[in-house]
Amino acid sequence: MTNVVSLELPDPERLSRSQAQAHIRDLVAQGSVSWSTHATDRALERGITTEQVLTCLKKGTVVTDPYKNHRGDFRTEVYRHAAGEEITVAVAINIKKRIVVITTY
Repeated sequence: MTNVVSLELPDPERLSRSQAQAHIRDLVAQGSVSWSTHATDRALERGITTEQVLTCLKKGTVVTDPYKNHRGDFRTEVYRHAAGEEITVAVAINIKKRIVVITTY
C-alpha cells in the first residue's frame, strides 16, 4: 500500500544531488514509495529485498545528477555499499507526492 503525502516544497526546475537525497529520505520516512512492475520483477530476479532497497534509499548516496523526465518527475540513481553488498536504485521523484522505484541492480 502506498501512502501519498504532500510536502510543502517548491516545484523546482532544477534539483541538486543533495536536494534530491533530502527529498528521497523525507518521502521514504513518510512511506511514500511505490514500485514499478519492472522494479519488482528485477528485484525478485536479482535477489534484492524490499528492505535492501528502502535502506539504500534512506542511507545511500545520489550518484547521478537529477533531471526532469517526460512526466515532469526528477529521475536519478541512489547507490549504497554495505556489508559487501552494492545496490543501486533508479527512482523518479515527484517532489510533492512520492518516489517511484524504477529498477534496482
